[in-house]
Amino acid sequence: MKKTILSICIMLAAASAARAQEFTTSYFLDNNLYSYRINPAIPGEKGFVGFAISNVNLSFGSNTGINAFLYPRDGKLVTGLHSSVSSSEFIGNMPKTLRMDQVFNENLLAIGFWTKKSFHNIELNVKEDIFAGLPRDMFEMFKCGSNPYPYDISNTRLSVKSYVEVAYGYQRKINDKFSVGGRLKFLVGLAAGDVLFNKGDLTVNGNQVTYDLDARVRLSTTMLNLKMDVKDNSDIFDFSTLRMDIGDIKPCGLGGAVDLGMTYKPVKDLTLSFSVIDLGGISWNYDIVGKSTGSDSFTGETIKSDGTIKGDLKQFTDNLQKLAEFRKIEGEDKAFNMLSCTLHLGARYFMPFYDRLSVGLLASYRIDKFNPCLGAKLGATVTPVDWLSLTGNYGINSYGKNYGLALSLNALNFNFVLGYEGYSGKISNVQVADILSLVTPMDSFQNMVKLGVNITFGKRHNGFKSLSDSFIHGKKAVEENGE
Repeated sequence: MKKTILSICIMLAAASAARAQEFTTSYFLDNNLYSYRINPAIPGEKGFVGFAISNVNLSFGSNTGINAFLYPRDGKLVTGLHSSVSSSEFIGNMPKTLRMDQVFNENLLAIGFWTKKSFHNIELNVKEDIFAGLPRDMFEMFKCGSNPYPYDISNTRLSVKSYVEVAYGYQRKINDKFSVGGRLKFLVGLAAGDVLFNKGDLTVNGNQVTYDLDARVRLSTTMLNLKMDVKDNSDIFDFSTLRMDIGDIKPCGLGGAVDLGMTYKPVKDLTLSFSVIDLGGISWNYDIVGKSTGSDSFTGETIKSDGTIKGDLKQFTDNLQKLAEFRKIEGEDKAFNMLSCTLHLGARYFMPFYDRLSVGLLASYRIDKFNPCLGAKLGATVTPVDWLSLTGNYGINSYGKNYGLALSLNALNFNFVLGYEGYSGKISNVQVADILSLVTPMDSFQNMVKLGVNITFGKRHNGFKSLSDSFIHGKKAVEENGE
């Protein structure tokens, strides 16, 4: 049983992900059509139209790697529950809370266009966010068994949400120094689900388990009606009966959010920026709401130090299921949840001796109760010709060190962007089944990839002269000065 649970955690760590903000490397990138995603006061370089693959972001990561679960012993890998792995070694490799999440963001439709001194953008996006937070005490309980103090599994959290975003953005240059911008977002919920342990104290004394719980489960989706029966003569949900019936096509949540931004140029070659992204939330309507509260105890089977259970495994499993008995509750089928709001503070300096080379600094803070993230990165960008921009950056955040690389090609009325940011550390091929192996990071990791293909129109607004114009104007100035 313990090995099964640990295997599930290993696969989660291998396949899940860091909750991704927008692809922040694009802040440093010229030839960028979606610069307003980081700061709505920074306009897109040209007018554009995009469909489906116009702007796709996929992020995944975790604050720990596979090395926290698997250990080399006598030429083979064993789990941290093996008797040859000490409790101090196994638990010492665990963060206080094991965090894993995955974020997907795709443009279904995007349009950007200029009107005199203003830039407008309209987007239809679909977004998905999956998050898991598992406390260290959960793993310590399975490793150590009996303990004089209770194990704290509060703040255990599993959540999934998916929604459609319809956004309109507007940017305007106030004068030579100031620009402002904003985006209004209408949000339509597609699916939501979460399990949260607000309180979870478990005391293990030999084969006696005492628990004190306060946990919640909520599930909702659109286009389908989620239904679940209760056990005989009780109000306890029977999860084996969960089913989805075709129902009315309707949202399971509605909400809104805003992005706000401004830029300021104190001197000619320096631009400072500040923005607030995703300030708002969604009011969800849940089909299934349950809770598990109260204190109780049961006599289980003795947990041994070699990763096995002494006695009847089925009886032990049945007893553990008491910890996941959620009772149906009424009157709590609506809840408003804030999005993960992000603050950005940035600066870019264009070199006076060559204005196609710039350096920049971007600091970001994601406001999230369960998965906050603070970080900063330093980047450099070169745009040798109007149609090509290359950028790279290096930084550190709550997950560790990271780097980013991106390029943008803008020619023949097409724009192509490809980028990566994150950090993977040491990579290893781990066998998880007889016919299945996974390439997994051994340490904490975060990875984000970006792909964009758009049709562009109109003139450029990045302020660069072509190389030939720069040469002609420079030669003319020399001749006029008689040098």
